[in-house]
Amino acid sequence: MPVPLPESERNAHQLARLELLSALSPEALEALATEVEWLRVHAGEVVFHEGEAADSACFVLRGRLRASTESDGSQRVIGEIASGQPVGELGLLAGVARTATVRAVRDTDLIRLPRATLDTLLQSAPEVISNLVRVIATRAALSGRSVGDTVKTASTTVALVATDDRVDIRAVSDRLVRTLERHGAVLRWRSDGNPSQAAEALKETLDAHDRTASIAILEVRAPASDAAVAALRQADRILVLADADRAPGLGEVGPLLSTVSDYGCDPRVELVLLHPASRELPSNTRRRLAVWSFAAHHHVRKESAEDFDRLGRAVREEEIGLVLGGGGGRGMAHIGVWRAITEAGLPIDRIAGASVGAVIGAQVAAGWSSERMHTANRAEWSANRVVKRPAFPLYSLLSPAAGERMVERFFGDADLEDLWLPCQVATVDLTRCCLSIRDKGPVARWTLASATPPGIWPPVVDEDGALFVDGAVIDNLPVVPMKETGARHVIAVNVSRQSTFSAPPGTTDAPRLGAVVRQIPHTLRLPNFPSVLQTLNRTALVTGLAGHARARELCDLFVTPPVEHISLNDYGAIDDAVRLGYESARDTLAERADDLASWT
Repeated sequence: MPVPLPESERNAHQLARLELLSALSPEALEALATEVEWLRVHAGEVVFHEGEAADSACFVLRGRLRASTESDGSQRVIGEIASGQPVGELGLLAGVARTATVRAVRDTDLIRLPRATLDTLLQSAPEVISNLVRVIATRAALSGRSVGDTVKTASTTVALVATDDRVDIRAVSDRLVRTLERHGAVLRWRSDGNPSQAAEALKETLDAHDRTASIAILEVRAPASDAAVAALRQADRILVLADADRAPGLGEVGPLLSTVSDYGCDPRVELVLLHPASRELPSNTRRRLAVWSFAAHHHVRKESAEDFDRLGRAVREEEIGLVLGGGGGRGMAHIGVWRAITEAGLPIDRIAGASVGAVIGAQVAAGWSSERMHTANRAEWSANRVVKRPAFPLYSLLSPAAGERMVERFFGDADLEDLWLPCQVATVDLTRCCLSIRDKGPVARWTLASATPPGIWPPVVDEDGALFVDGAVIDNLPVVPMKETGARHVIAVNVSRQSTFSAPPGTTDAPRLGAVVRQIPHTLRLPNFPSVLQTLNRTALVTGLAGHARARELCDLFVTPPVEHISLNDYGAIDDAVRLGYESARDTLAERADDLASWT
C-alpha cells in the first residue's frame, strides 16, 4: 500500500521540478503543496486498477510507473510514466473509468490530485492545460504501435547478479559497459556501504540518471541484504551471471530473486551463461533454465567482443533478427545470403525459419560458417537423395529416413536452447490445428518437423503424441513471431515467390493412366502436368505464401534471390542457388549500407 512521504520531502520545491507545473508562481506552488497527497509507492505496488472509477490524477516526482491493459488473460504494456510526468489525468478529465492498470516498476514518489484540486488548478493556470494536451496527444500516438513494437523507456536499469562468488561480476560489467558506452552514457553502481544510505542514494541517482535517456548498470552482490534487495527493486532487467561449466543452480541468487518477487516486482530476469572461448557449442542449457522462470537466456564467451556486443544490443533493445523462409531446393540460397551478411559485418542476434529455412537458420544459430553450410548441405541434401526415397503410401509418399539421419548428423543431440543465437522454428501443430513456434527442445526433431511437407513425409510426433508438419503451411516467412520476440530490426529472406503453376492451355483434366503409358515410349517423358508431389508441395504453400505481404510490411530489409527457376525438389542446384543468394543479398546490403550502419 502507498505510504505518506516524510514531512521533510513535502514542499513547493519538489513541485517546481515538474515541467507541467513549472509555469506556476511560487505562491501557487505553495498553495498546491498543501492540497495534494504526498505518497511513496514501493516497486510492484499498484497505483490504479483498470476499470475502476477515476477520482484523481497523479504526478511522478521520482521513480517510474508502467501502464498495461489485460485482454484474454494476457497483459500488454502500453507505456511507462517517468519522473515529472502525469498519470490518470485522461480518465479524470474525460469522466471515464481507468483505461489501464498502473504499477510502480521501481520505488516511486508521487503526488495525488483529487478531482476538485485538478479542476481548480486548470481554471487558475491555463498554461497547464496546453502541457497536458501535449502529453495526452503523445500517448495517443504511441498507442498505435504495430505488431511486436516494444515500449522503449527513457532509460534502462540493468542489475547484474552472480550465482556464486567465483563468477567475476566486475569483469562482466567492464565488458558490458564498454560496449554500451559506444551508444551513450552509462551509470555504474555497486551495492556496497551502509544499506539504508545506499538504497536512498541509488534512488536519487537513478532519478537524475533517467533524465539522460541512457543505461544504468547495478553490480549487486548476494546474499539478500537490504541494499541488494533495494537495488533489484529498481531494476528493469536482471541479468543472472552463471559459469556454464558449473552445476545448474542459482546459489544465493535464488533467495534474492524470491525476495524481490515477494514485493510484487516483475523485472525481466534473464540468464547469462559464461563460456570459455574454445567452446564449440553449449550443452545442458535446458537444465540450467529449469531453476527459474527466465524470460530469456544468453550464451556469452568470456573473451568474445562479438558476444558482449550482442548482449549489449539485447540490453538496449536493439536486436537484429534474421528470418529465413521455406522453399525446398531454393532455400539453399540462404547460405549465400548468410555469406553476404557476414562479409558485410552485419551482426545477427536472433534467427527464425520455416521449412528448409529452419534447417539453415539452426545452422546459423549454431555458429556455422557459410563455407561449412555449403559443404554439409551439398553432401546431405543432394548426394543422399533426401527427398526422393519412396515409401509404401500408407503414412506418406516418401520415406523420411534419410532426412532424419541428415538432421541428426547436422545437430546431434543439441537442443534449441543450446544454440549460440536464440532460434525459432515454425511448425504446424496438426493436433491443435495451429501454428507452433518452437524455441525449446531437440534441434533435430523440430527442424525436421518444420521441413516435413504434409503427405510427402509422415508428421513428426512430440513426447505427448501431438503431430507436427511443415511450418510453411501457415507461415512460410515467420516475421511476426520474430517481431513478437522484441527484435528491433528484421531482415527477411524470401525464396518462394508466386511462380507459375498451371497445366498446358486447353487441358481439361489430368492425363489418364493409359495415355501416360502410351506417350512415354515415344517422348521418353511424362505429360506436362503437375505430379502428385508438386501438387502437395504447392498446396502446402498456399496459406504460407499469402502472408508474405504482411511479412514484407513488418520487416526492415527484404531480400528476394531470383531462384524461382529452381524447382522445389532440385537440391542438386545448390551451387547456383548459393551464388544467386549471395549476389542478391550483397547488392541489397550495399544499397542500404547507411541504414544498416545505424542499426549497430
